[in-house]
Amino acid sequence: MGKGLLERLGQEFELKVTWIGYELHPDTPLKGARLADRFPNADLETLYAPLQARGEELGLVINPVQTLPNSRLALESAEYARDRGCFEEFHDSVFRAHFAEGRDIGRFRVIADIAQQCGLDPQAVRTVLESKIYTPRLRAARDEGQAYGLKGIPLFVINERFSIVGAQPLERFRDMLASVTIGGVEGSRNGPNR
Repeated sequence: MGKGLLERLGQEFELKVTWIGYELHPDTPLKGARLADRFPNADLETLYAPLQARGEELGLVINPVQTLPNSRLALESAEYARDRGCFEEFHDSVFRAHFAEGRDIGRFRVIADIAQQCGLDPQAVRTVLESKIYTPRLRAARDEGQAYGLKGIPLFVINERFSIVGAQPLERFRDMLASVTIGGVEGSRNGPNR
């Protein structure tokens, strides 16, 4: 959802975007957790309706999921993809696999399929995951998120001073970016997307 918002805003504002992997629920079991068990009082259909509507506005398919996956494999693999120059494609593919296709991104075979589609060697991904080389990067991202008071994702930090949490309406982002631009801080309206 965040990517769709940023793509739309990139048509109006000059943006420099850095995606940071944040493990929101690090305590999720490796096999995942049923959302109904994790949030027993939540009406999942009601929760998904506005997300689906907002996703549709942005050209994204958001289907209700029943399981909250453990996202560590996906996040660490995304860092590997970043270092190999295919982060955007990998990130988009993980999002689509989870929200549109209902695949469990907490399973290595799903991550391996996505990696291969993005031109990465699945065995190299396995080796990297087993080495835990990207664990410190995720830990640093978690510390940074907590410093911003992160309670939900996506979190958008603008000029390291302003933050917006969640998939908020497009107009909220426009207002924030316009106020930052008018205030003379980095960014310009109608500039090229970077």
